[in-house]
Amino acid sequence: MTGSAPGVLLAKTAWEHPPTEAGYRRLVRRRALGFLSTLVLPAVAIALSTWFLDGDDAIGLTVMSFLGGLVTALFLGLALPGVARTGRILRCYGWRAYPCTYVPRSREDLMVISFGAGADVVMFPAPFRCDLRAKRNEHPGVIWFAGDPRCGGVVSPVGGHYPQRVLTKDSPPPAAVAPPVAERAGLARRGRYLRRWC
Repeated sequence: MTGSAPGVLLAKTAWEHPPTEAGYRRLVRRRALGFLSTLVLPAVAIALSTWFLDGDDAIGLTVMSFLGGLVTALFLGLALPGVARTGRILRCYGWRAYPCTYVPRSREDLMVISFGAGADVVMFPAPFRCDLRAKRNEHPGVIWFAGDPRCGGVVSPVGGHYPQRVLTKDSPPPAAVAPPVAERAGLARRGRYLRRWC
């Protein structure tokens, strides 16, 4: 399943492709472990600071550990719903292969996916930056995409082993009507695409 022909449906849903399901489960584990570590590590730092340090040093380290852990936990906590949306997209849309280029002299993660003649869409991974060219990518000129080009979806290097949520750089037109599959995938609500963070 190399997906060399642009736009050809590779599987009815991306979830039916075993490497994609395994890659999604790895994504869930990474985010969950990251979130849990932001709760455990500050608690350990606070306990050690009160045990080994005294006075002002312990108070300073305790406050810094608490604030650092709180900010990181909030940031990762906001990213967890995106993992669930990634799973919904993979269960609703099938993988299709498209030509892909990366924007030179820009962020490493900004990519241009060619969906057809004159339909080039600039997308970026969300919520975290990710250079997909470095993820066991033997075909950097081709990307697998599952989703709606007007809003975003999930991409992976050829093989589907590293699913990554992407958003379009430009918001969908306000008058664009979303199909029912976009609502099932969480990309739209009441027939309208969700703006920017769809």
